Amino acid sequence: MPTPDLLARAELVVRSRRPHLVGVAGAAMRSLAALFVALGKEVSGSDSGSAADLGVLAGQGVHATHGHDARNVDGADLVVVSAAIPTDNPELEAARRRGIPILSHAQALGGLMATRDGIGVAGTHGKSTTTALVAHILAVAGRDPTLAGGADAPDFGGYARLGHGPELVAEADEFGRRFLELHPRVAIVTAVEPDHLDYYGSFEAVNEAFQRFVDGMDPHGVVVTCEDEPNLAALPLARRRIRYGWAGNAHWRLERFIACAGGGARFVVRRPDGTRAEYTTRLTGRHQAANAVAALAVACELGVADEAAPEAVATFRGTLRRFETLALRDGIWIVDDYAHHPTAVVANLAAAREAHAGRLVAVFQPHTTHRTVTLRDQFAAAFQDADRVVVTPIYQPTGRSVGPPEITADDLVRQMSHPNATAVRSLDAAYDLVMRELRPGTLVIVLGAGDVTSLAHRLATTVDSGAIAAVAPVGARAGAAR
Repeated sequence: MPTPDLLARAELVVRSRRPHLVGVAGAAMRSLAALFVALGKEVSGSDSGSAADLGVLAGQGVHATHGHDARNVDGADLVVVSAAIPTDNPELEAARRRGIPILSHAQALGGLMATRDGIGVAGTHGKSTTTALVAHILAVAGRDPTLAGGADAPDFGGYARLGHGPELVAEADEFGRRFLELHPRVAIVTAVEPDHLDYYGSFEAVNEAFQRFVDGMDPHGVVVTCEDEPNLAALPLARRRIRYGWAGNAHWRLERFIACAGGGARFVVRRPDGTRAEYTTRLTGRHQAANAVAALAVACELGVADEAAPEAVATFRGTLRRFETLALRDGIWIVDDYAHHPTAVVANLAAAREAHAGRLVAVFQPHTTHRTVTLRDQFAAAFQDADRVVVTPIYQPTGRSVGPPEITADDLVRQMSHPNATAVRSLDAAYDLVMRELRPGTLVIVLGAGDVTSLAHRLATTVDSGAIAAVAPVGARAGAAR
């Protein structure tokens, strides 16, 4: 049963007519802003981020202001704050003085979920794509779900979409224990690995948080978990459990995977009743096939007809920055990906190697000094599938700086056993180096959760211009299987 606190937050969210979002340009916050606009609310927000991001929000109906000022909360009846905003923010101080209710993003999303049939997607990686795919399957089945995603989903025209059906599908983010404010009836957990240790302090604390997330679900709920993740498979979770993956004891078992040249795949799944079905997907990589199986398991649990699911998996266009093709011309392929954890890096490079027979150049921007230090051994070993590795300076998000750097890109490259890895001093230097690597038969995959995406788009613009079409192919390896 919902707690009194949860019901009170749900009432605040529902009754609000003029919410103000502090830190509105973040992925999760812009998703919530879009839902508020669709609900007919007069939405304002503030952020110190780029004018382009604020312009996009303005185009969606949000009165977005650059910078933070106490006057921004004038007229607001609810303030929602991003976890990245410090407690002494002038807008928060003004809201406290005026008695305006303040909710964190997670509390507001939890309140909204409490008014619907909640489906939460959690895990160290794979959340955003799986969240959007679950919603897409429900949409193709005619269920008209609400989506509160963590990445731009082309099938929904953005991060979020308000539906009129009963289900709300939301990304459940573990950073800052935000997902503990969500209480879904059905949940997916894709993986539980060491991450965000600057916040949690230990892997044991990460495990405990995921267990608490499941404990907070509807008592009659179901949790869908990946059996190929050893730590997750062994983690005791206090709800009915459906297991998926390659493992022999998985209820939804992947039995065959066939990568397609140029991206996408076909895969075969043995379902819990013993029947087998083949699916086609535009997504690239075995890890994405596993995410699709998780979504299929949830769809079955929600009563989606068997004939709707294959069509939905086949037509799903993915999410931006998840093995996203930005350019493909003259034999050169530019891919942008959000991967910033060693497991995700390995999975995406393996996917690139299966989809592309030629030369593979990986550009990686480490995300936070603490993550890079904590997982340095795993990062150092993660790039073996690439022919060439370029490592940019470490990206440190606002509010995550903790003293002097304990590691640099040079340190990481020195620890790698890779024979062709280079650290550079800037994104401009990375662009110059990669430009010298570009020739027909090359796939460049840009990896990282920070501003390295700007480099991917710069490279794509150059490739699309045709400026390098005359460059000769590289030796015998271009176009040849490794």
